[in-house]
Amino acid sequence: MSLNQTYLPVALCHQPGSISNIFDKFNIAIAIITEHKLKERSKSFLSTMHTNYNAYTTCEESDSHCGKGGVSILYKQSLFFCIKHIFIPDCNRIAGVNLHVEDSFPIFLFAVYMPSLNYEIDEYINCMIQLQGLNDSYTTEGIVLFCEDLNANITADMYDQRATTLRHFLQAKKTNNHNNQQQNPVHV
Repeated sequence: MSLNQTYLPVALCHQPGSISNIFDKFNIAIAIITEHKLKERSKSFLSTMHTNYNAYTTCEESDSHCGKGGVSILYKQSLFFCIKHIFIPDCNRIAGVNLHVEDSFPIFLFAVYMPSLNYEIDEYINCMIQLQGLNDSYTTEGIVLFCEDLNANITADMYDQRATTLRHFLQAKKTNNHNNQQQNPVHV
């Protein structure tokens, strides 16, 4: 099975049926949805968006807040044999899957919805710490990809705590991935 397929930002689709049409038109294998309105009561809907796709979803159990939604990883049913869900305890902002195709490095794919501006910086930092832990845990085993709604502007000034936290994470991830590639080079 080839993973050389087209990937599109499906968050841009707002009309009913448009996501399903895009999946068909572009042969999408995996799609990530991050949404502040994704609630527990609508979680099962994602599995019905297209008959050929499964959804792995985590979301806020409470329906009270905007900015506390969830994330979903939708994948073709034909990938079912090579996808395993990654359980992330006490976290409704990160969903993960391990995609392992024969004769290839495992890919650890995480959908992330970072706390929005109406949450304290501590909550943002704690979520970033979880991401760093996931990166540290899985980088030595394969390729780690984060598909995120970061809720931060990386180009913001140095006094913006969210931007600074994000820049530190990206720098650490870059260094960690660089060191891992030197130990375990990938040949293409």
